[in-house]
Amino acid sequence: ATLTTVAVFLPIVFVKGVAGQLFRDQALTVTYSLLTSLIVSLTVIPMFFSRGSRLDIPDQVVDENDGTGPGDRAAATGRADLSTRAAGGVVRIFVVFSLLLARLFRWLVSPLLGLFSAVYGKTERFYAKVLDGALRHRALTIFVAILSVILAYFLYTRLGKELIPEMVQGQFNIEVKLPSGTPLAKTSKVMERMEREVLAVKGVGRVLTTVGSNPTMGQTLEEKDESRGQINVHLNSGSNPQREEAIKDELRAKFALIPDLEYKFSRPSYFSFKTPIEVMLRGDDLERLREISGEAKMLIAQVPGVTDVRSLIEEGTPEIQIRFDREKLAAYGLSIGDISKLLRSKVYGEVPTELVKGERKIDIRVQVRKDRVKTLDDLKQLIVNPIGSVPVRLGSIADFTVVSSPSQIYRQDQRRIAKITANLSGTDLNTAVKGIDDMLRRKLPLDPGYTYEIGGQNREMLLSFSSMRFALILAIFLVYLVMASQFESFLHPLVILITIPLSLIGAVLLLCITHKPVNVLVFIGVIMLAGIVVNNAIVLIDYINTLRRRGTGKMDAIRKAASVRLRPILMTTSTTVLGLIPMALGLGEGGEIRAPMAITVIGGLIFSTLLTLVVIPVVYSMVERAKD
Repeated sequence: ATLTTVAVFLPIVFVKGVAGQLFRDQALTVTYSLLTSLIVSLTVIPMFFSRGSRLDIPDQVVDENDGTGPGDRAAATGRADLSTRAAGGVVRIFVVFSLLLARLFRWLVSPLLGLFSAVYGKTERFYAKVLDGALRHRALTIFVAILSVILAYFLYTRLGKELIPEMVQGQFNIEVKLPSGTPLAKTSKVMERMEREVLAVKGVGRVLTTVGSNPTMGQTLEEKDESRGQINVHLNSGSNPQREEAIKDELRAKFALIPDLEYKFSRPSYFSFKTPIEVMLRGDDLERLREISGEAKMLIAQVPGVTDVRSLIEEGTPEIQIRFDREKLAAYGLSIGDISKLLRSKVYGEVPTELVKGERKIDIRVQVRKDRVKTLDDLKQLIVNPIGSVPVRLGSIADFTVVSSPSQIYRQDQRRIAKITANLSGTDLNTAVKGIDDMLRRKLPLDPGYTYEIGGQNREMLLSFSSMRFALILAIFLVYLVMASQFESFLHPLVILITIPLSLIGAVLLLCITHKPVNVLVFIGVIMLAGIVVNNAIVLIDYINTLRRRGTGKMDAIRKAASVRLRPILMTTSTTVLGLIPMALGLGEGGEIRAPMAITVIGGLIFSTLLTLVVIPVVYSMVERAKD
């Protein structure tokens, strides 16, 4: 049983993606702990037991004529028994303490024990009748089991799929974008209005607003973008996923009244991607990419469950392009380099020296007064030959064009891309991706050489699922090798492995009942099931083989082993299920992460136990019949 559990957890070490980040350390910890406990149980525990058991050995008769005096014999005996007495004292204290705890616990749960005994008696008699019926109708039993597996697969295809569950952290971000070129004062007013709207919502504790940059996009206050901002919203304690989504929906309704506002909700990210949906459009012409991106953005926003759609191929800050007339420059004896340097020093200024104040150094910047270069006409009036006899103004030797350049240009594989991001609300990742892909295929016209790809968490999900499937196959193979070496048979381990698809029936059924989508946590639960559910079948098959070696007939051995092993199988299943119930309820912060794994194990373990007690004896009888 220990080696099968190790065989299950060891392949998780080689899982890639988010699943590897989440569970690689846990898999190593469980593997090392189990191997260490196995070594201790085979070496240290027998040693302690042997030292303690010596207390029960009667004293040997001592020959009084052996040539030693009574005092010498007493001293020798004392020295020889010193370590034994010490170990015995520790064992006695432990035994007495354990007995006291056992009596106290038995007194507390004695009513439950009586109820359990009554229920178990009826369960045992009912199970004997069910097993006899299954052994008499073996073909029907196998047919029902196969039909259940097919039904579970059908239900699995109807389940949603996602990378990992959304974690409720008690906070989220609102990333804000106003039209390019929006002055900082206007951005600040819009952010103040949004801040008031957020604080007016019930359940919001405090907010932190940043204007002029977006820290989540790697910008700092030194990298100013006056049209951007961010609001970090902290909720009051006791928030849950439903309440958080309700707050977001209320804020979406309020923000819809603010003109020219683009925003996106996000959470603090601990993994590879912040946004569930990322659509990359590839092409060579930036303007055409911008047009296609706008069309794709409107189409994606129509997909049910997709919210906060945003295109990252945005117009940058407006700029003025100056094109000089080279003939006029030559006539005035001017050069483009000299004029460019002069313009930079007048508009942006120069730092000829510093003011030293204590340990601080303050730049002294010399530039044209701000009110002298506020408009394009002011810029045209700048004199570009301050030392010339005849003043030459910039507008007389150059043409001016106001354009808007992209603030960022994304590239992938040396091709320009336009990236569209979106969040999800009320749907799972796989359903949203299928809806977006269907919408773009039907309604988005793409020129030759232009393509799109849905990435983000979808790509990570496909990578993780592929890696998890490989880990599951490897775990089943290792479990088979361990059991084949134990049973010295290639056939009996195959019978035991039937419990794994039987466990998937319960796992899928409970996921459907609780409306949980399939994610990497569910896959981890399935891999754990592969090592847990086989233990019940191992116990059953091993005892059947033991009885048959003692001369018991095949059918009698099956019935007797099933009756004897019923109690321990039910006890191990019950204790495991009861221990996982708090995790399945998703209690506490981060409970959303652990709940799908616990639900998978609980459903699979309960259903596999019920079917193992019926199907495995039937399959064993059929296999042994063919073998005979």
